[in-house]
Amino acid sequence: MAQEAVTAAEAPRFRQLSDKDRELLRKGLCAKCTADEFELFAETCNKTGLDPFMRQIYPVFRPDRKQNRDVMQIQVSIDGMRLVAERSGHYAGQVGPFWCGKDGAWKDVWLSDKEFPVAAKVGVMRHDFNEVLWAAARFQSYVQTTYERRPNQMWNKFPDVMIAKCAEALALRKAFPMELSGLYSTEEMSQADNAEPSTGKVNVSPNTAPKAETPAPAKPEPAAQEAPQPAEDRKSAPPQEADDHTVLSRTLMNLLVSEQGLGFKKSEIAPFIVRVVGRSNFKALGELSLEELSRCVEVARDELSARSVA
Repeated sequence: MAQEAVTAAEAPRFRQLSDKDRELLRKGLCAKCTADEFELFAETCNKTGLDPFMRQIYPVFRPDRKQNRDVMQIQVSIDGMRLVAERSGHYAGQVGPFWCGKDGAWKDVWLSDKEFPVAAKVGVMRHDFNEVLWAAARFQSYVQTTYERRPNQMWNKFPDVMIAKCAEALALRKAFPMELSGLYSTEEMSQADNAEPSTGKVNVSPNTAPKAETPAPAKPEPAAQEAPQPAEDRKSAPPQEADDHTVLSRTLMNLLVSEQGLGFKKSEIAPFIVRVVGRSNFKALGELSLEELSRCVEVARDELSARSVA
């Protein structure tokens, strides 16, 4: 009897990744992971019980200047966080979300098309808590922007939804620190891909957003073009600009070719860039200006977001 009790205590709480699951992940979502990164991701899946095949948890790769490579970060969807809270047995629902403008008055629905909400808040309830646990998120702190420091397509089109998800993720993590410690949602971490300007804040006024001009489609080149490679050294550019160019180049390539991105083949990269910037021909990303690279990154993110919504 005692042996059975010990065995039950040692049994994993959730279904563990099988060898087949690990093989599929290694070839798909985790193709860019190092051996250590893959083991970390697999162990996180096993401990949280979140399903990577249901997009509840997934690896994201961002350029790290110190390590001079793309480094894995683990992110979870807001649905994954809700699932963890529900499985705890202490989750008793939510209050909100609520949004406020510059006047600080909280509203249960955001109806303005002329300005973005300044903040959102969500309250989480637990059966063993006496009061609601609130968390608030400021739009300025979480909005994902283009290189011109303006909200990207998703944040411009769904500002109330995006900032409400950030507030909900904050509240869930505060209410369930044991289960969600160190796990951040996609909406919270989208700002990590923002370019780093020298000065200035995000322009969050919809009325001042520039109208993007759609470039005329370029005629496809008859000969296949080599896939452009990120320019590691731009001798003619100032140090900071060259650094920004390298980061943007790596971000663009990650968005275009990775499994978590658009999954382009090498032969599809050049036509995409030609379509976006309107150039008839080019050989390397180093020929593009920061503005052109930023435009490519923005369009790639928008297409990836549209694909996710669809």
